[in-house]
Amino acid sequence: MRLLILIIALLAVSGCNESKPTKPKFEKFISNVVIEEDKNLATLGRQQTVGGVCFIKLKQYPLCLQHEIRHCIEGNWHEGYKSDADCFENE
Repeated sequence: MRLLILIIALLAVSGCNESKPTKPKFEKFISNVVIEEDKNLATLGRQQTVGGVCFIKLKQYPLCLQHEIRHCIEGNWHEGYKSDADCFENE
């Protein structure tokens, strides 16, 4: 009986060795978000936070909106590399 309990416990714990995703760092307080569309923008989107207001420019609304909102809340979460994560519509 003890052996059976030990085997079940080991099987239950064996799936727990996956790495946990890193928690986002919510470093900024945002009171307002201003969104503009600019067809001439060189990138798909950009974001700048000034005094609790997050200004977002998108080449085409709503593409990249989620990506830029994440910057408003989490800061530069893909620092060191360019990313277009969250920038494409689900088909």
